[in-house]
Amino acid sequence: MGRRADVSLIFYPVIMVLVYVLFRHPLFRDYLMPYLLSVEIAFAALFLSSIIRVTTKSGSLATLVKGAGIAVAVYTLPLVNIGIDYRLPAAFVVLGVTLSAMSSDLPDAKAFALRGVGIAVLLYGIYMASSQLSRVGMFAKPFLYVSAGVLVSYALAALESAGVLSGRFFIKNLNVIVAVFAFYGLYYALRPYVQNSYPRLVFYFDWLVLASTVLLAALAVQNYLTSKNLENYLVGEWKRHEFKLSFLGDAELERAKSSIEDFVVRARKTPLVIYLTHYGRILGEDRIRSICEPIIEYSKPCLSSFTPGWYLKRVERRELEKRADLVKRALEEVEKALEGGR
Repeated sequence: MGRRADVSLIFYPVIMVLVYVLFRHPLFRDYLMPYLLSVEIAFAALFLSSIIRVTTKSGSLATLVKGAGIAVAVYTLPLVNIGIDYRLPAAFVVLGVTLSAMSSDLPDAKAFALRGVGIAVLLYGIYMASSQLSRVGMFAKPFLYVSAGVLVSYALAALESAGVLSGRFFIKNLNVIVAVFAFYGLYYALRPYVQNSYPRLVFYFDWLVLASTVLLAALAVQNYLTSKNLENYLVGEWKRHEFKLSFLGDAELERAKSSIEDFVVRARKTPLVIYLTHYGRILGEDRIRSICEPIIEYSKPCLSSFTPGWYLKRVERRELEKRADLVKRALEEVEKALEGGR
């Protein structure tokens, strides 16, 4: 990374010299000179970004300088007559992408806040561009509503991540919250058209939007409550399966209990693998590897955030039983191997 940045300190000035030569050449001067200021700003931003990356090792600041410079370069482009002024909207889009990219290196709370601002700025840029188009101007409003929705929902998620708000409702349901804002944005954009062109359908249109919003909200609440209570449910199910390990002595079971519960209830493999490796250390590397392999290779099925609660519990119960059986077989293998070695 450092070498690439060092090379860029030479690369950008050399390229800029070549740009000056090309732009001032008689064959291209009349066509390219209007773009020279934008190119100068863009390369200056890239050069300054490389200097910051080398001297301060701050990737976020370097990204901000580069993105802001390119946004300004886009804004200073000469206007081409295509029916809209694309410069400011494009600059907003570039700035939004830059802010979103910067969030990847930040802690969770700051990442949610900055990504929310970045996405909101990007969507506002799209709103500015689409609002200038007469044919699709009516569809510009949804981008404005979604932009506001992203800003609010990501801010609340940032507060949850920082611990200011309790729970994880907004973090777990960001997509559906933004979808509700988008849905209502589309509704307010289309309703005047429906009212003028199809007045008899307005009633059904309103109820469709209301019912869809209630359904999305119900799914979000159900997802939150289900995930919140799922671990308690699984702990209860696990208590019913502990008898499967009754072949272990009380002392061994007590030592293994925490690691086993971590795997069976929460699918955390590491504590159990460490325990089995320690417990069966006299068996040899190959033997203990074959015992631990089924646990290491186990993976939970991927379910959507909005999987119905009843089905989620069914799948989790089935997987819990599978994990309990894996543990039972692994401990039985350890016991057999130890007894055979005595």
